[in-house]
Amino acid sequence: MKNFCESFLYSSKELKSVRNLVIVAMLMTVGIVINLFTIPITPVMRISLGFLAISMIGMLFGPIVAGMCGGMSDIINYLIIPNGPYFPGFTISGILAGILYGIVLYNKKITLARCIIAIIIETVAIDIFLNTFWLSILYGKGFTMLIPLRAFKDIIMIPIKVFIMYFLLRLAVLHQKNYRQQ
Repeated sequence: MKNFCESFLYSSKELKSVRNLVIVAMLMTVGIVINLFTIPITPVMRISLGFLAISMIGMLFGPIVAGMCGGMSDIINYLIIPNGPYFPGFTISGILAGILYGIVLYNKKITLARCIIAIIIETVAIDIFLNTFWLSILYGKGFTMLIPLRAFKDIIMIPIKVFIMYFLLRLAVLHQKNYRQQ
């Protein structure tokens, strides 16, 4: 429990450095650009790799910073390309996803198991249940009607997301070690 609370405390101190602010802003920008290239399947389903930037922010800067970036990224994405009306529920989902990635990845060794845990929790709790709930409120469709197709798509995406996330975060760790040695 102590490490859990400490991760929030240390994360809140990460934004005191101008260098960290710049890195966070650049990663957020990359995430926003990635989100511009989503693959629409239906009006209520899309495939996107925007989670990669937030997961990297969570790994590097912790749950507080990643949660803030998840919420801000959702709002900025909506302002750039509005897909339907603005709904604050998706901003809450972005915040929760950032916090989750920060809790699971911040100041911890990046392992395949850790990436699997992060993706499965994010996929089941946020993508399948919470976002489907927001969509059912937003479009007036039944939750039970939306969930099977969304769950099918999200479950198929789990291994793809895990592979890409693990590979990218391992590269970031290697780059971070080289950067600190210079």
